Amino acid sequence: MKDNTMKDNTMKNTKNIKRTGTLGVTEEPPKPAAVVTARRVVKHYLTAEDREVLQDNLLAALEYEKNAEAQFASVKATHKSNMESASSTVTRASSALRAGWDTREEELEVVFRVEDGEKDFYLPGGGEKMLTEKMVESDYVQELPGVEKP
Repeated sequence: MKDNTMKDNTMKNTKNIKRTGTLGVTEEPPKPAAVVTARRVVKHYLTAEDREVLQDNLLAALEYEKNAEAQFASVKATHKSNMESASSTVTRASSALRAGWDTREEELEVVFRVEDGEKDFYLPGGGEKMLTEKMVESDYVQELPGVEKP
C-alpha cells in the first residue's frame, strides 16, 4: 500500500516535468483540449494594502452601527413619547366622560371684595360665578394699588 502511495505522489510531482522520449528527445507535456475558468474560494494572506482597506471598512461599519443604534434609540424614544401622549389623551377623555365635567382654562372677569378679603371669578359679560378665592398680598399690590388691606 505504501509503495502505491509513494508512486502516486511521485507521479503527481513529475506530472508537469518535460518527459524524455525513447530516443532521448525532450517532449512537451500534452496540451489540454480546452481551457476553462472556474471560481473557487481559496485562502489568501492579507497584504498591507488589504489590511488598510479592511481597517477603513471596519471603522466605517462601526461608525454606521453606532449611528444606527443612536437613530433607533431616538425613534424608540419618540414612539414612547407618542404612546404616552395618546394614553394621556385617552385617560383624560374617559375621565371627563365618567365624571360628566372637565377643566378648561377660561378668560374670566374678577371682582374684588376687599371688605371680605375675597375675589370672585365670573364668565365674561356678566355670566355665572365660577370660582371664589381668598385675596393674597399680591392682589393688593398688583391689582389694587393704593387700597389698604382690612
